[in-house]
Amino acid sequence: MSHFSGVDNLGWKYSSGFVSADMISEHLYPSGDDTLVLMCGPPPMTNFACIPNLDKLGYSSSMRFAY
Repeated sequence: MSHFSGVDNLGWKYSSGFVSADMISEHLYPSGDDTLVLMCGPPPMTNFACIPNLDKLGYSSSMRFAY
């Protein structure tokens, strides 16, 4: 049996943790007419982390899609 207590144990080298405005700014293109944000994940993550922070950064609802 294997047990992993977090992504650090898996050699993950990318961002981890709660989605924040800083994380979005660091990894996505800026808001603009030619920007589209596609999101997949559990609804609580999308509704309480992604969307509020995208709003803060000026990404309108017309430039994002969650599935």
